Amino acid sequence: MIFSYCWAHARRKFKEIEIAQPKGKKSKESMALNHIQKLYRLDSQLKNKTATKKYQGRQEKMKPLLV
Repeated sequence: MIFSYCWAHARRKFKEIEIAQPKGKKSKESMALNHIQKLYRLDSQLKNKTATKKYQGRQEKMKPLLV
């Protein structure tokens, strides 16, 4: 069985933690949010592509960020 998770749900949890933390501190939560934002940005570049091109683009550009 392969599990797949939604980045929006993960991002929301990191955002909740970041809000609860003291201000002015570079946290792991902020780094996670920045990383997720990179994934969103890359995905938006693939918005008008075919399913095959989206898959290829995600494998080439996003997969290295996730391993």
